[in-house]
Amino acid sequence: MRWSQALNVALLGVALTLMAVVMTSGARPDRRPPTVSHGLTFEVPTVALPDGTMAVVDASGRVVPIRRYERVLAASTTSASIVSQLLEPERVVGYTDYARTRALDSWRYAGRPGIDRMQDIEGILAMRPDLVLMNTVGDSPPIERLRELGVEVFDLGPMRGVETWVDQILRATTVLDVPERGHRYAGQFLRRMATAACHPPSADARIMYLSVYGDRFYGGTAGTSYADVMRYAGVHDVAAARFREWPEYATEHVLSLDPPWILTASGMADRICGHSALGSLQACTHDPPRIVEIHGGLLSDPGEGMLEATELLHDAIYGPCALRNRPGDTNADP
Repeated sequence: MRWSQALNVALLGVALTLMAVVMTSGARPDRRPPTVSHGLTFEVPTVALPDGTMAVVDASGRVVPIRRYERVLAASTTSASIVSQLLEPERVVGYTDYARTRALDSWRYAGRPGIDRMQDIEGILAMRPDLVLMNTVGDSPPIERLRELGVEVFDLGPMRGVETWVDQILRATTVLDVPERGHRYAGQFLRRMATAACHPPSADARIMYLSVYGDRFYGGTAGTSYADVMRYAGVHDVAAARFREWPEYATEHVLSLDPPWILTASGMADRICGHSALGSLQACTHDPPRIVEIHGGLLSDPGEGMLEATELLHDAIYGPCALRNRPGDTNADP
């Protein structure tokens, strides 16, 4: 069995297992989410507090009680995606300004209050949140200050791809006391990722993510959402064997990798192929150039945007799939 077929089988198994949790005799989902095999494991660590209240352990090790929080602040882009999809609008007091103004789907948050950064303690307190959902970025003093002032802060952890995205969905919806919504949403996401690539992989489908700023070259590879987008699209990331995460490449690195395809953000192709040191890359000299450009906000999204980016990348290289589960399609999830 080819690697992409094996991957699709594994992801389908994960999705079906997740969905089985929420389709059991109409009962309230158990507080102990399952350990899922098939190569991917998702568990939400929970503990019982002295008063019997169940709580979730966040990515920082902090214990946060499970309850129906009524004033939730989504202080990161991934938490904004989760609560906008899975939480009643009246339970959300605000979003990060990036989600409201610069994210590809910023229309979702139009007219809603926002915060520019976690350091704006006064602005956050003015919203009177009873729970702040965020992802650790940089220093933690603002988080500790909010906790000292009595505001629960739930750290969803790093944003790196499919596994972290599903983990964040399940943790967030568990602490918000709507775990069944999280399991269903995660199951839908995994099933659709499993069917994003409908054509068998080609030996020529070798690629790398590359961006160019002046004479500096940057990548996104193993350990990032870029790697998952490439892998689930059925293409081979040539940088993964030598680099991890977000490397800065020297000119000789890019020239030695020299893949047949390059993945980049919209508007970057001219910078790459027009650069004096990179014009000889085979992706640039091919007629037409094999540079796949995807909207930067979508391509850099380590959450639900990975699905659309994966489909676009696959279709650019292999051609479109005849059938896919998309919202509104006749074959979409119920």
